Amino acid sequence: MKRSYQLAVVVIGLLVLSLAMPTEAAKKAGGGKNGKNRTASQPATQPAESPQIVAARAAVAAAKDKLDAVVAKLLDPFSKSQAYQDAETALATASASLKSARAAVMAKLTASDDYQQALKDREDAKTEMHLAGDNDSSATESFADAEAKYLAASAKVGKLELDAATADPATKAAQAKYDQAKTAWDAQMAQFQEIEKQDPDWQAAKKAYDDADAKLQAVFAAQKK
Repeated sequence: MKRSYQLAVVVIGLLVLSLAMPTEAAKKAGGGKNGKNRTASQPATQPAESPQIVAARAAVAAAKDKLDAVVAKLLDPFSKSQAYQDAETALATASASLKSARAAVMAKLTASDDYQQALKDREDAKTEMHLAGDNDSSATESFADAEAKYLAASAKVGKLELDAATADPATKAAQAKYDQAKTAWDAQMAQFQEIEKQDPDWQAAKKAYDDADAKLQAVFAAQKK
């Protein structure tokens, strides 16, 4: 079971280019005194959880362990079918091929002057945004202007990466094979989900998990009042 879930995680990670979303990039790059962008070096103080929440969390974790055990029991025979194994192997192979094709594109792109300039522009904009956020006397722009410039620079880097990947024939072919393999894998997962839903043990474990989670949310809500 772990192998299948780990594969699914890898698959999702390979499905898209590693382009940071602008708004998140801005948040991570910030860290000013005005508190707009808290960095990892400035963690927010978190109050200790109440015994009720701790107990409710433990109940959710225990229920999840039981649900996972039922899923593992059901997945064991299902994963031994030829159709499942073929789909799993095809997806792993296609994922590796797509990753390799994209790596080749990035190696070529990294060597280009345009990409290097775009990276430098983004780094310069990031530095200026830090200065503006900290109200540094050397800042030449307001935080809003500096943030906008950083987002624009980040978008340019992302566009160069995306354009290079979509224009590359090898990447296009690898993506097509990956999409085909992913469709076959998804079909296997859909079949397994139907098996889960029809299994009495899974139904009971799922209900226990949902009940435990609902209780945890209720405890949270009660303590907010």
